Formats: sequence, structure tokens, C-alpha cells
Amino acid sequence: MSRPRDLLRAVLIAAPLVAATCDKNALTDLARKVVFDLSSVGFTADRRFTGEYDGERVDWVERVKSAGDRKNIVVELLKRNGRARLEITDPAELAAFDRLAGQLATGGGPRVLFQRDPGPDDLDRMSRNYHVTVIELRRDPVTKAGEPTITYRIDPVYEDRPFYVLTVSTARGREGFPIECQEYVKEAFGVRLASRMVVVEGSLDWRVPSNVQAPQSPTVSRLAIDSLANVRMRAERNRTALFLPKDGSLPPGFELASIEEVKYRTEANVARVAETITLYRFVYSDGVEKIIFIEHVPTDTLPPGFPGKGAGSSGDVALIARFGSITIASLLHAGTLVTIESRVAADRFESMLDSLVRL
Repeated sequence: MSRPRDLLRAVLIAAPLVAATCDKNALTDLARKVVFDLSSVGFTADRRFTGEYDGERVDWVERVKSAGDRKNIVVELLKRNGRARLEITDPAELAAFDRLAGQLATGGGPRVLFQRDPGPDDLDRMSRNYHVTVIELRRDPVTKAGEPTITYRIDPVYEDRPFYVLTVSTARGREGFPIECQEYVKEAFGVRLASRMVVVEGSLDWRVPSNVQAPQSPTVSRLAIDSLANVRMRAERNRTALFLPKDGSLPPGFELASIEEVKYRTEANVARVAETITLYRFVYSDGVEKIIFIEHVPTDTLPPGFPGKGAGSSGDVALIARFGSITIASLLHAGTLVTIESRVAADRFESMLDSLVRL
């Protein structure tokens, strides 16, 4: 059977009837042909992104290099709004270029704001919350010989989250590699293209690049935790109060998928001395989208009067950032700094913030 047909089957198993007939091992195997880890294959590619960032329309071209070892991948900003760094003379524009370049190069943390290629993370949940439609099979001219691809659409059952049109490779060994992704949101006046990523034609090179070494990560360690009871116990030892949305307040279809305790090295303190802080990360998923809560006791750099919420009281939200349909917000809630990232509609996002209760 041809690889394009294999991937076609991988997409179609998202339908509830078919998913119900496949065993778990088969679903897992098929999922690997749809979900792609960019660090798993050696390549160099220029990718063009277009979207909105805090109300400003931004277009940039980045160069991604992956060593294929699942850890070393680097991102370089080539152009922002059509101009390379050497072409920019305006100080404000130059600062914006450097800020974006730094975020893209991080390899984690803020980079998630810009580089979130959507893909299934749980086929059972996906089959309950999304409809998948195959649009076409073709050969795209992203390499000299072209690249065999499949294009499919992922539509949510609930209209409070985006839908996607994805084009991915079907070539042997790199099934699911993203060639193009269009993200759409449904609004009162109709459908809006929120962001678009496309691999620049002719820029995709499957040879392993030399001297690829990712920036040092500030993450010291990650520990998966298997229950809310255990994370509450560990947080109490670290004198951290944890807050999660009360039952029924999350958008339909989202379930708690993972819990992590993360040790993170930072100099975000008055003395500018490196210290390790403990973060707690809760990931809710509907099979494609995620709602992420990151919580920790704040450092001593929060400005006076930082907006927050006391236990059981309302207050303002601080540090809101938006990119396309992604919203990231942080607030101080009864002594804990809570950061939430989500693509769900603004009204549901605000209700989540208002529903936090102590774990």
C-alpha cells in the first residue's frame, strides 16, 4: 500500500465509527503518521508566518534547522515584514526585529506563542471533538523533486475554537511533516484567517545540517505527576497554592491530559542572580487544542500594584498577549502567579479566569 494511502487512512480514523473499530496499538501507530515532531528528522527549511500579534499584522520568514536527534533544533529570523535586519534603520522596528528573533530562538517558553503547529495528541478525544475531511493528495514543489502531500481539514464540533487546513508530507520516514497550516476562527461576521504558515518553495533540504546546537534550556528538570492528590502534596511542600478551573467551567471536550512539576532556572529577581524555581504545569486537551495552566510562587520582581485576584474576589488580569487566536494571560491569584494559554474564544477564556478554585 502506498504511503499517501497510509496517511489517508490515518486521517480517516479520526471519524468516531472507524476509531471505535481500531485497537489502541493501531491508533497509536496511525497517529504517528499525522503528528510530526520537527526535531525527529534532519532538515533545513524556510517557513513563512503571517498573523496578528497584539493587534499588529506581522509577517516573517524564519529558517529552521534540525539535527534529527530530537533535541537540537534552531530557529533564525530572516525577515520581519519583508525586511532583513541589515535593511532596518528605524530603532523601534529594529527592536521589534530583535525581540521576535530572540523569542523564536528560545526553543521553548515564549516560542510556543509563535510556533504551534497543531496536530492530534489523542485520537480518542479528537474523534469525539472534531470532524476530519481529506481535501486532496498532490505533489507540492517544496523540493526540486516535489514533495508528496495530503491536505485535510480539522473542524471542531464546538465553534469556540479554531479550525485548520493542514498540508503535510506523505513521504516515507517523514509522514506528517507540516508543509502548510492555515488557522481560521469563526466570528460574528464570519470566518477569519488568524494565521498561516507555509514552507517556502524550494527551501526544504532533507540533508542533516552541520553544527546544529540548540540554545541551552532554562529547564533543569521535568517530572510527570500521576494525580491531583500527588501534585497538591508536592506543591504544599514547596509552599505553593495551586488553582484550577472548577468543574464545568472549561469549554466542552477538554480533559486533564498531563501534570508536570518543572524546575526552571531564571534570573528574574532584583539581584539578577540565577535561581531555580518550581513550576506546576497542567495541560487540558480536547485531542487537538490545549488549555495550559502554569503556576508558581512569583519572584520578587513583580511591580507594585500588579493586578491580581484575592481568594474568592475579582480583579484585573495582567500581562495579556495575543497572537492570532492564542491568548496568554497571567494574574496573581492569592499569592500564586497563574499563567493560562488557550486558543478558545475570548468569552470562554474570561470565564475560565473567573472560575479558579484552590486545588
